[in-house]
Amino acid sequence: MWALTHDGFELDALVCDSGPGHDVPPLLRKFLEAEALPLPAVLKGEPARSVVARTLCAVGPAMLRAQWPPPATGKFAKIPLLFMSGEHDAIVPPSSVDALAERYAQAETHVLPGAEHLLGLETDPEGYASVVLDFLERALG
Repeated sequence: MWALTHDGFELDALVCDSGPGHDVPPLLRKFLEAEALPLPAVLKGEPARSVVARTLCAVGPAMLRAQWPPPATGKFAKIPLLFMSGEHDAIVPPSSVDALAERYAQAETHVLPGAEHLLGLETDPEGYASVVLDFLERALG
């Protein structure tokens, strides 16, 4: 999505899997909680872990140097968007994905039953493909 804020980047539809979510700091915190970000052993215990989490959540969004969420105008007002989220996604929960999607008139959401973060295709390949292909047929047809 962020790439769409740059000139010269064009597309006809966008499918997002397991996010993005509305807010960046909770996403970064959940990555830490899920141990999806490597930390040296000395930073894994308290009180260091709490300091790392607060710092990451404060500095991480600034490091991206991007307006988030992206504006609901321009390209985002025209491009059909599909936001898919896993029912059991502990990193970017469906509620965060739904909150982001609500900003965009052309957005659709779909919760993948039984799926965790980035595992929708693995959990139900046929169902996943069906959702994506149906969306692309409506968006591009």
